[in-house]
Amino acid sequence: MEELSNKLLNLFGAIMKFLLWLYLANISNRIRWVGSTIFRFGLLGLAIEYLLLSPHIRPVYFEHVMHFVHVTWVILIVAWLAILFPSERFILNVITIARRDRFLRDSLVARVLRLVKYIVKHDLLKLKFTKSLYQRIVTPKRIKILCIGLYIYDLYKGYRRALGDVVYLIAAYFSFVSASWIYVYLTGTQLYYYSIIDSSFDWGLAIVGFLMFKVLFLPDFSTIKDAVIRVVIKAVLHKTGIVKLGYNLEDKLNKYEQNVKG
Repeated sequence: MEELSNKLLNLFGAIMKFLLWLYLANISNRIRWVGSTIFRFGLLGLAIEYLLLSPHIRPVYFEHVMHFVHVTWVILIVAWLAILFPSERFILNVITIARRDRFLRDSLVARVLRLVKYIVKHDLLKLKFTKSLYQRIVTPKRIKILCIGLYIYDLYKGYRRALGDVVYLIAAYFSFVSASWIYVYLTGTQLYYYSIIDSSFDWGLAIVGFLMFKVLFLPDFSTIKDAVIRVVIKAVLHKTGIVKLGYNLEDKLNKYEQNVKG
């Protein structure tokens, strides 16, 4: 009776622990969503505030607007950091990976299967002791690397959503810079912020030159990404010995086929 009660308590504790992780995952996902939304609206507010400072002469409300600009930058930084919170899907994926690994290593089914393998392979067939294929391929270190990779991909998705409007803001900014530079060049009008316009125009020319060079001489980013993925996959296959196993199988097949031909 006492053993049954202990099992029920352990089951209840596992359920409550899983529900707690679900609650924390939901809270983390909400914080991340709020940070991403505030960041996007903050970028729009920052653009409007800087447009208020774009008359020909320094406006009388310059100091007041700059105060709001500084506050907006602080809000943007806090919102940017909030996106570092993991999403709900990432947390649930990590929990699933951990539970599945625990089941394949320490569950009753896994222990029985290992025992049967040891009896057949080592006691009956007298073969050399080796770890199972799962234990050789899936190690705790590789599970940590997998979780880190999932988190990096999760951050990529979060920041891609937050930075979705940045391209349009950059295009609008450099359009304003180009129009202001041409206006000053043609009319000779004095702008109190012309030094910023001049340096930004030089940066714009440099970026356009780089993009032209990339289009003409460099491969597409998707091609580079595919090449990197292929290199990583080949490195993992070499590390796990699967490539060597494939070579051995190929050698065996060639020997058998030569004997058949002969």
